[in-house]
Amino acid sequence: MAGGQGWLIFQFSSVPITPASLVDAVAVQADGKIVVLGSATRNDAGNSDFGVARFGADLAPDASFGNGGSKLVAFDLDGPSGTGYDFGYALAMQTDGKIVVAGKASFAGVGGAARRSRA
Repeated sequence: MAGGQGWLIFQFSSVPITPASLVDAVAVQADGKIVVLGSATRNDAGNSDFGVARFGADLAPDASFGNGGSKLVAFDLDGPSGTGYDFGYALAMQTDGKIVVAGKASFAGVGGAARRSRA
C-alpha cells in the first residue's frame, strides 16, 4: 500500500496469527524496480523467514514477482513448522538481474545462510 510522499507500508507475510515484517536492505534494479529484503514472522511459535519484495518505481507491488510482489524464503533448520529464526540482512543484484540475499538462519543459536534466486 503506497503511503504517499515516497514512503510505503507493506508486510511480507499475511499470516493472521502474528504477522510482523522488518526491512533491512533495499536495492534498485537496472530497470528501476525496487527490491527490499528483511524478515517476516510466520506463526505464534516465532518462526521467521527471509522476506523479499519487489516494487515498481511507482511503489506498486510487482505482481510478476513471488506471490503478488513478495515471497518468503524459509531455511527452517529445525523443520518447516519449527521455531527457527531466519533473518535477511544483505541484498545484492547480479549483472544478469538475479537477486542474492544473505542473512542468518538459526536454530538453538547456530547457523548462517545465503541464497541466490533462479529468476
